[in-house]
Amino acid sequence: MTNIFLNKPILVWRSMYTCAMNINWPKISLRNILTDLKLRYVLRTLCILVCLGVITTIMLWNEVMLKSESVDRTGMGIPLTVPRDKSVFRHVRSWMKKPRHSSDQAGIVCPSEFELTGLRGNLSADLNATTLTFTEQEIFREQTEEVLQVTHDMNLRLNVNLFNRRHKRDYSPLTIEDILLPSILYVKDYLYIPGGHWKPTDCLPRWKVAIIIPFRDRYSHLPIFLKHIIPMLHRQKLEFGIFVIEQDNMLLFNRAMLLNVGFLESLNFTKWDCFIYHDVDHVPYNDGNYYGCIGMPRHFITGADRWGYKLQYNSFFGAVTGMTRGQIFEMNGFPNVYWGWGGEDDDIWQRVKSIGYTKTRPRSYIGWYDVIKQDHKSAPHNKERVASLKYWKKRHLIDGLNNIVYDEPIITLYSLYTNIAVNIQKLNIDIEYEDYPTD
Repeated sequence: MTNIFLNKPILVWRSMYTCAMNINWPKISLRNILTDLKLRYVLRTLCILVCLGVITTIMLWNEVMLKSESVDRTGMGIPLTVPRDKSVFRHVRSWMKKPRHSSDQAGIVCPSEFELTGLRGNLSADLNATTLTFTEQEIFREQTEEVLQVTHDMNLRLNVNLFNRRHKRDYSPLTIEDILLPSILYVKDYLYIPGGHWKPTDCLPRWKVAIIIPFRDRYSHLPIFLKHIIPMLHRQKLEFGIFVIEQDNMLLFNRAMLLNVGFLESLNFTKWDCFIYHDVDHVPYNDGNYYGCIGMPRHFITGADRWGYKLQYNSFFGAVTGMTRGQIFEMNGFPNVYWGWGGEDDDIWQRVKSIGYTKTRPRSYIGWYDVIKQDHKSAPHNKERVASLKYWKKRHLIDGLNNIVYDEPIITLYSLYTNIAVNIQKLNIDIEYEDYPTD
């Protein structure tokens, strides 16, 4: 009994040792190590993702600020943000989308409005009738045939692409500009894309400007306008595209509704910084009238020859106006109710003021325009314009970009411009108007 009692501790320790040996200690240690490594990996990955997220957010915020439409609303509209050429994304896009030139590598930025030299005055001294063929030869010179052939080929390619998209056979996110990029040509110191889209090659453009022309039956005016406006924009070193928005029916002309169509359809090509809405019969007198995106909203005209180089009234906001993309969205575009001549300009000005903006204008003779006189005919007066204008505030938020409906437009590329023919119709707007006399 004594021996058994004395041996009990030995048995107990032996039993404990046996149990301990049955546990796989190395396996537990390895499992702990692996778990620790997994936690460290997860934490390290999260830290990396957070850092990348912060960097991306800063870059995106910088891009937003660079493209912001903030201007000094109390002054002359000088931008409050950093110049756009410092945008990281812009340099990446420039590197990807066009061949490298010495100026691109050096990061030379195109001149601003205040740095342009050698600009010409009295551009509109010669407004004699001309043809589109002659204007093409004036601008493209010895490359005219090549440009016409490339434009024809790209029209076929674009029509196939648009047909496939319309019938849901192609879900490509590419813009129309991306589709046309393989057809780029060098014309003097510009990259030319069929449809009248130009990019300077000797400097990085400060602005991407869309020229929107509401149009119907002004075929004699268009070549004269293009003959003057394209060389002027070349000298101003802007990236620009020209869009002719043609009303393709016999209803009364609706200029403002065509402006909405032009804005929406031109955004399918690329993201323009600003939009200049230009009557086809107005030709700038001086190319010091800078068409860049500063001072928006901007009324580019300070007088026309038919008014003795003065304005009809100070609040006039028609003929040639410019706004940024953000401003147009903010004011819900333009009214769709003005059929016939008159009223839409004043309605648009009321919208501009309602969102807290004021307009800027060039100084003195810089903003003069000459009006093409041959074959000049105005649309019939809009008899309901007074009543429509009185109730602009009721329509402001429900009449514009958010309610416009129109048939699928026909897009045709020409050498000097893109033609967008559209069949617009009257829209039903649910507003009760009080009795108001029309004239």
